[in-house]
Amino acid sequence: MERIYIANQGDIPEIDEIRWLVHAISRRNNIALSGDPGHGKSSAIRYVASIMKKAVFSRNCQLHEQTYDYLGRPMLVNGRTEYSITQFKTALKQGGILINEETSEMPREIQKYLSTLLSDDYLDFVILDDLGNERSLGYMRDNEGWDIENFIYTETFNPPKSNTGRDNFEFSHKSRVNPFNFRDLDSILSAYIAFERMGEHFSIPLVERGILRDGSNGAYIFTENREGRWSTSDGKALSSEQTRLQETYRYFDRSIIEDRDVSNRLTGELKGKGDFFYDFLIFLTALRGLVNPNVFSYDSLGERANRLLQEREKSETLSIVYPDQRVVTDGFRAYRDYLPRYGEKAARMGVTYDTLNRVLHGALKERELNNNSNQDTFLRIIATEVGLLPRPEDGTTL
Repeated sequence: MERIYIANQGDIPEIDEIRWLVHAISRRNNIALSGDPGHGKSSAIRYVASIMKKAVFSRNCQLHEQTYDYLGRPMLVNGRTEYSITQFKTALKQGGILINEETSEMPREIQKYLSTLLSDDYLDFVILDDLGNERSLGYMRDNEGWDIENFIYTETFNPPKSNTGRDNFEFSHKSRVNPFNFRDLDSILSAYIAFERMGEHFSIPLVERGILRDGSNGAYIFTENREGRWSTSDGKALSSEQTRLQETYRYFDRSIIEDRDVSNRLTGELKGKGDFFYDFLIFLTALRGLVNPNVFSYDSLGERANRLLQEREKSETLSIVYPDQRVVTDGFRAYRDYLPRYGEKAARMGVTYDTLNRVLHGALKERELNNNSNQDTFLRIIATEVGLLPRPEDGTTL
C-alpha cells in the first residue's frame, strides 16, 4: 500500500494533483504546494519524479537560515578552503527536482536571494563553485556541464489556518511560483487507507488512472481504466504494450460522497468493522473542522460531525496538531492492538487519550500550560459526545 498513490487532492476532478504536477514539471514551472501536514505534498512530487525518471533532492527551511545553507559552508580541507555540498547545488548540477520543504519558515532575505532563480533570468543566478568563486548558472552550464535546463524548483508549506504554518511570503516570491492547494483527505478515504495498511479490505470504489510517455514526441498521455478497458482521455484505446508501459495510480472521485446510496453503503461497511472506527473518524473530522470549517461542507462525515458540536464550541480557537492520515492509521492500529488485551471500553479510552496527547502538542508552544489544560478539557467533551469517552453519569469522570 505504501507504494500505491491515491490522488484526490485537487479541486477539478479531471486534473488531479498527479496530472497537474506532470504538466507543471514538463513546462519547467516553479511549483508551490500548500496543504496541511500529512496530505501528501512531498510524496506527490516524489511519485511524479519516479514516473518522469528524475532525481529528487530535499531540504528543510529554517527561520534563521542563510545563503550558506544553500551554497555550502566554507571548510578547511588540506590547507585550502572548500565549500560543502548541499542538496540545493546538487539539484542544480544534476538537473533534478529540488523540494524546498516548509518554505513558510523561509526568511525574507532568502526569498529575495532566490528571486532571480525563480525568474526568466535564472541563468544569471549566482552560486559558489567548490572553491568559493562566484559563478552564474549560465557559466556553470557552459563550462562545468551543469544540467541547469532540467532543474525544477518545488516548495511545500502549511497554510496558516492549520496552526502549523504562517504566511511569510513576499508578493514577488508568490508571483514566481505556480500554486496548488492540497485539500484534506476525505474521512472515508482515510479509513480505506488505514484498513489497507492493516491488510484488511474496505470496498470503496476507486478509479484507476495512468500516465504514459509518448515515444514519438516525449509528451505524457493521461489514461483511465473504464470498465476494464484502458483508454486515453479522448477515448482512444491503449494497446497491450502501452498498457504495460504506463505508470498507474488510484483516483478517489469526490462525487462518490455525494451519492447517498454509495455513501450509506460505505458508512455501513465501516460500522460493520466495529463502531469504534466510525466514532473515531467522526471525532477527528470534528477536530479538523474546528481548525478549518470548510471540512464540514466537503467531507463525507462532515455533516454528521457538524451536528454534534455546539455553536459556542465551533467558535473556539484551538492550537492543535492537525489530525492527518497518520493519526487515523495509528488510531486504527492501536485499537486493534488494545482490544484483545484490555477490552472494548479500555481500548476506546486508550486510543482517545493517545490521540488527545498527540493533537494537543500544538497547545504546548511557548509553555502555555494553562491554555493546554483548557483545551484538553474542551476536546475531551467532544470525545465524550461521539462516545469515545464515557459520560460522568456512567461512573467515570473527565
